[in-house]
Amino acid sequence: MLVTKLLRGSTILGLNKLIRKTSNYKRSLVVTNPSDNSLRDIITDFAKKNSKTKSDFGELRKELLLNKKSLTEINVDYFIISVLSSTNDLHLVENYIEYLKNNDLEVKTPVLGCLLKLYNNYYECGKLTADKHVNILNIYKEILEKYDNLDASTCENLIFGLVCTSDWKKSLELLQITKLSAKPSNNVYSLIISKAFENATDNELGWTLLHEMVNEYKKQPNCKIFISILKSIQNEADYTKQIETLNRLLSFIGEHDIVISKLVTNELTKTLDSMNLKNSQTQISFNGKCENCNLFLERVFISNDEFKLMRNTFLDRAIIHKDVFLKTNPKELENFLKYIDKHAPFHCVVDGLNVAYSINGKLSPVAVCSVVKYFKDLNMNILLIGRKHMTRWPNEHFGYIKKNCKMFLTDNLSQDDPFLLYAALKSGPSTHIFSKDLMRSHSYLLGDNLKLIFKRWLQEHLYSLIKVKKNGKILVKEPCKFNINAHKVEETWHLPFTENYQANPKDSYEVPQNWLCIKLPNLNK
Repeated sequence: MLVTKLLRGSTILGLNKLIRKTSNYKRSLVVTNPSDNSLRDIITDFAKKNSKTKSDFGELRKELLLNKKSLTEINVDYFIISVLSSTNDLHLVENYIEYLKNNDLEVKTPVLGCLLKLYNNYYECGKLTADKHVNILNIYKEILEKYDNLDASTCENLIFGLVCTSDWKKSLELLQITKLSAKPSNNVYSLIISKAFENATDNELGWTLLHEMVNEYKKQPNCKIFISILKSIQNEADYTKQIETLNRLLSFIGEHDIVISKLVTNELTKTLDSMNLKNSQTQISFNGKCENCNLFLERVFISNDEFKLMRNTFLDRAIIHKDVFLKTNPKELENFLKYIDKHAPFHCVVDGLNVAYSINGKLSPVAVCSVVKYFKDLNMNILLIGRKHMTRWPNEHFGYIKKNCKMFLTDNLSQDDPFLLYAALKSGPSTHIFSKDLMRSHSYLLGDNLKLIFKRWLQEHLYSLIKVKKNGKILVKEPCKFNINAHKVEETWHLPFTENYQANPKDSYEVPQNWLCIKLPNLNK
């Protein structure tokens, strides 16, 4: 791997030395952060003073220690520095640390971590001077010499500082150390990847770490990463390479179901405009037609082989390991499997209780009857999965349901959706599901490779109830049949975007409201 090669070539401080120092891993000092707002007010008022002498720092520290039991010699300096850092006054923070040194008070690692993060803030704003780069490297050297181990938090703080310097590749060593004890944070990857894309010769390193971040550690890339890639495209003199990197970026976004933020969209638009490439914000109709270019987005497609693999994986793990049937009993599960074998395949599987409570959260047997009638009028073979207490519903409702569809009622404490998924998957790739439940909690059974297939299958087949009219007819939300992720049709990319970045986006089968339509030239013609 590219990262490994770079680490092998490091001559400043080898990874072997760092790993040796961390072989007996001990967590470094964890400093608590009191939440008393009155403490913060004392420090904030102090920061507003025009004159701050060494004696002033001493008085501030003394006041906090004497009057507040939540602060001790262990955590007082970190708390002061964290509040002072929030004022973004680098000079003040450095002066406090200088005060500690001059008075033979220990400058603990978390305190230096606050300083490094503040250096990073100044670096991002283009305000960090060359002498601060020297300070960062001195802190880095000091911490490595002082401690026999580096925990993940300390590594992250050091990375915040190192990426501001020409020796930023030392961060790669710290990234490896972080992996010994924890999953690297989004911040860690963001800092290193963005720095790699700032340097044209290190772009491949950036891509390597980006794939590692997403595939191995399941981190959602933040805006900083995408903006750094776009800026690298803007700085590229070769037009062909610009187009290739744009396609590579858009393909990555599409392959990983990423919805970029408005901030990234604005930078992308700026990049496209600078290259005189056609682009426009647009909307997509429910049938998948782009209002800007009039092209239809591609249909959701799952091959028979993909469906069979997904189905068999889910069914095998559900039955062999019983992971999704933990809240049922063996006899009930046995009866259910026999029932499905006897009556499947079904055209539609209905989540009875989910439908019953889908209108304002109030029980409505009428809603269930209406859904059954909706599919019965389409001559579909229907399976309704519900609970045994539904037998206590008025006979005019329960009797109608029982007469017009197959029905399997579980014990009152059983989970419904595992039965629902099993019956639908067992019935075949064209079977519909009627529920407002997005089945997020069970896709984990499929593993990473099949989650996307499961999501697209469910998107294409999941119906839900919108409204029951007074005449008993219903408004039904039909599934979206086209690809709602970034993808290319002919030479045109369609890219959904949202207002704000989400570190943990929820699955959604809704058609995104905002899209970008981008026409890229075909370099192969």
